[in-house]
Amino acid sequence: MRHPRRFLVGVAAVLGGIVSWVVAGLLVSWLVAGGWPGLLLLALAILLIHWLRRRLGFPERARRTLEQSLAGEGRRVWLVSARRRHGVWDLCFRLRDPLQIADLLRRQAAFGPALGASVSLWPDRRWRRPVLRMRASTVRLPGPRDPFEVGELSGPVRLVTPPVTYQGFYGRYQAPKGVLVSGIGYSTRGPLWTDLASLPHLLIGGQTGTGKSAFLRQLLVRLLTTYGPEQVQLLLIDLKGGAEFQVFAGLPHLPAPVVGQVGECAHAIAQLVGALQERLEVFRRRGVQSLEELGRSGLRLPRIVVAIDEVTSLAYREIQRVAPEEAVLRYAALDGLSTLARLGRAAGIHLLVATQRPDPEVLPGQLLANVGASIAFGVRNYRDSETILREGDASAAFLPRVAGRGVYVFGMEREEFQTPFLSGEEARRRLEERWPELRAPAVVGEGQG
Repeated sequence: MRHPRRFLVGVAAVLGGIVSWVVAGLLVSWLVAGGWPGLLLLALAILLIHWLRRRLGFPERARRTLEQSLAGEGRRVWLVSARRRHGVWDLCFRLRDPLQIADLLRRQAAFGPALGASVSLWPDRRWRRPVLRMRASTVRLPGPRDPFEVGELSGPVRLVTPPVTYQGFYGRYQAPKGVLVSGIGYSTRGPLWTDLASLPHLLIGGQTGTGKSAFLRQLLVRLLTTYGPEQVQLLLIDLKGGAEFQVFAGLPHLPAPVVGQVGECAHAIAQLVGALQERLEVFRRRGVQSLEELGRSGLRLPRIVVAIDEVTSLAYREIQRVAPEEAVLRYAALDGLSTLARLGRAAGIHLLVATQRPDPEVLPGQLLANVGASIAFGVRNYRDSETILREGDASAAFLPRVAGRGVYVFGMEREEFQTPFLSGEEARRRLEERWPELRAPAVVGEGQG
C-alpha cells in the first residue's frame, strides 16, 4: 500500500459518518417519542449556568470592587466586555466621570490583594466616554526564592536568587523549529519562544535595572551557541561604552569589533546599508524576493542580527546638543536604521533595539512603524508603556518590581514573562565551550541592565 496514512484517514472518516448518522437517528427518535422536554431543560440549565458565572464570576467581582472603591454619588461602573485567555482576564469598564478613572488609578495597588490576582489598570483613550481597561492574571509567574533588594524604579534592582535561570529554562524546555529561534522567557502559558526571521525586528524598552541588557545577553548567547557563523552574523552596537557586549568579543560570528562610539556606529550602519543594497541587487539578478528563495536557488547567505544597546544616544533630542559634525553622523545613523527596518526583512537583516526612553523623540516614526514586536520591562508611566506596546497597553507601568519581568507583544500575541538570567561569567563560559578558539578577555557587564 503506497499511502497507508491516507487509507486510515479515509476509513476513520467513513466510520465517523456512520456513527454520526446512527446517533442522529436515535436522537430524532428520542425527541419524537417525547424527549424534547429534557432537551429544553438542558438548554435552560446551560443558560442559567452562564448567567450565574457572569454574575458571580471574576468580571462581576472586579466590577463590584471598583464600584465600592468610588466615593460620592453616581459611582456606577458598567462592565463593557470580558475576555479570558490562559488565565488572564482582559476587562473593559465604563464610568460616568473621567475623574473617577484617575481616582481608581491612584488606588490600583489595593485591587490585586482584593481580587487575588495581579492587576493592572489604564485608561482607554480610544473611546469618547470614560473607559477603564483592566488586565488581571490569576496565574503566578515564578518569583524570587530569597529576599531581594528593590530600590526606586529609576534605581538599580538586584535579585539575590533569579526567578528563572538560563539553564533552568533552556535545559528544561525544547525549542520549537525555526530559522533563528531563541527564548523570550517563562510566561503564564509556559515557555515563550520567538523566531527572529518572523518578527523581523524587536524593540526593547525599560528603565535602568529592569532587565534589558540581561535579556539581550541571554538571547544572543542562545543564538550564538545554536547557529554557526554561516547561518548568522552579528553586529553589536553598545552606545553605553561598549562594556556589555565585550563578552562576545572574538566570536567567528562578528565580522567587526563591538561598536562603542557614535562615529563608529554611523560608519557600521552605513556599511550595513551597503550590504543590504548588494543583497537586494542579487535578488533582482536571480529573480527572487527573499533570503529563503535565494537559498533554494543555490546561494546561501547568513542572516545578520544588529543588536543596539541604548539607542538613546542617537535621539533627535540629543542631536540638538552636540557639535554639527557629530549631529550629521547621528542623523546618518538614524536614517540608516530606518532603511534597515524598512527593507531588512527580505534581505535577512534583523534589528534588536534597546532604549531607556521609549518616546517619539528617541526613535524616528519610520523605524517604529516597521518594528514588528516589542518587549517592555518596567517603565516610568503608562505613556511609556503605550509607546512600546502600542494599542493603548499600559500594563508595563504596573509590572512587579522584579528584574527581568516584562511584557512581550507580537501581533495578537501578548504575554507577561520572566526572562532567564545569565551572568557575564556563565555567558562567556558557554560561548567558550561552543567555540574553543575564542580569546579570553575580561568579562564585564554583570548587571541586569
